[in-house]
Amino acid sequence: METIPKSDCVQIGTFLKPHGVFGTLQLSFEAGLEESVETASCFLVETDGLLVPWFTAEEGVRITSAKTALVQLDWVGDDTAARKLCGKPVFLLQEEIAEEDIIPEESFWLGWQVYDAETGRLLGEVTEVNNYAGNLVLTIKTLHGEKLVPLSEGLVQELDEAKKTIKLMLPEGLLDL
Repeated sequence: METIPKSDCVQIGTFLKPHGVFGTLQLSFEAGLEESVETASCFLVETDGLLVPWFTAEEGVRITSAKTALVQLDWVGDDTAARKLCGKPVFLLQEEIAEEDIIPEESFWLGWQVYDAETGRLLGEVTEVNNYAGNLVLTIKTLHGEKLVPLSEGLVQELDEAKKTIKLMLPEGLLDL
């Protein structure tokens, strides 16, 4: 019998507690993985060092926040069965992580040089990154103090990983705040 290698998987969170009496579980997961969690047909639960697949019931996943979901698994029909899975790490196969959910770690952006895409001028360097419910906000050290700038796909015009530079098309007046 072959086991699923952890190297092919991504730990996304943990089953916290049962929700109700019919075996539904509350899943706490990494912010930004909502699409992957919502479409998952199978969650891999670490049990005795092995990843055990648990299939979701039809329409068995309901996202409740940016970091939590209610999950109904096949063969888990009551809170007693659900309690056996609580506190256990939950994984998804890497291939099941939705492309739009692949977000670099916050520390990835530290030290990047931020440029205004419209003028090409250097705005400053990223000194801190905060994650507010799945929304990354960069703290940029500028000549005029620190500025907070949201890191949104719609604002990114160009980025160069090798040079650690990013060009953003910022809304007018954002840096004046």
